Amino acid sequence: MARTTTAASLIEILHAANSAASAYPPLQAALGLVKYIETSIDQFKSNRNEIKSIGEYAQRLSLQLERSVDLTKTKDYVQVIEGIHAYLKGVAKQKKLLQYLHRNDIAERLQEYRTQLREEFVVFSITCDLDIQESQREAEAARQRDESEARVLLETISHNIATSPTGIRELNTEIGDLKDRSMGNLMLQELESLRTSPTPEDSSIESESTIVGESITLTKLILSTNYRWFPETFNARHYARSQIQEALIDTIRDVAGDLRDSGLLAHRTKAELASARTGLEQVDIVFRVLDSRPRDAVLLRTFQKALFRAGGMTESDMLNPKLAKAEGFV
Repeated sequence: MARTTTAASLIEILHAANSAASAYPPLQAALGLVKYIETSIDQFKSNRNEIKSIGEYAQRLSLQLERSVDLTKTKDYVQVIEGIHAYLKGVAKQKKLLQYLHRNDIAERLQEYRTQLREEFVVFSITCDLDIQESQREAEAARQRDESEARVLLETISHNIATSPTGIRELNTEIGDLKDRSMGNLMLQELESLRTSPTPEDSSIESESTIVGESITLTKLILSTNYRWFPETFNARHYARSQIQEALIDTIRDVAGDLRDSGLLAHRTKAELASARTGLEQVDIVFRVLDSRPRDAVLLRTFQKALFRAGGMTESDMLNPKLAKAEGFV
């Protein structure tokens, strides 16, 4: 059975490392890595168990080293630990969604570092009472826990995008704040590089494909400086606004209900929708809100998704042809 590090044993390790770190570079580097992981763990959204595991692994190996070893021989070993430290700082800067979507690359890189640590360790360590195979089993168990957690989260996000009024808002939270256009463009490039075709045999790949596609659409909406919600949503070249409004009367209750439950409308607007006497009045209220918030990408996309879920409009030619094609309605 694989051993686990108890709170008491970890405290003992930390005490031992603290007593030696100032004088011994391997321990100093390992302790710095462990402390960084402990204080920054909330910045890691995927691979959290693996990240904790490699920090503990580096520290355990460092504690095995003989203090009498010529420090010049440990230089490469210390550089590997410093490389892990620098790499994790880069991962922590990634948006939450990208960390989840890059989780396999992160896991592969961490395994490479684990192998490098072991290779550099055996160069100057003759004996070792650390069970390397057991440690590798622990690392694999950590990877499997991370993968299971990530799959559940991604499948939940994908499901909510399709079925829940709050799905787009939740996705936007995972994407994170795009503070400027350069950050947004970088995010868009990353997402487009991840675009894949759905594979029915693997629900996780299908979920990721849905999330990537919707994230690209939302990010483009956020970055757009001249997006006009009405002609981008409806076939404004062939139908007047009044015609679109009349066509929405039968489904507006469902659309308005989704917008109300999305958490994106003001209380006053929700009260107006509830007190509206006719479907046409509700359409007028919804359109007025959209007109007043032309740069609110999350609201605009939430409205479009509510429109698709309500049906009716998706079976006519009243949708913008480009949007209808992108959504698979034609």
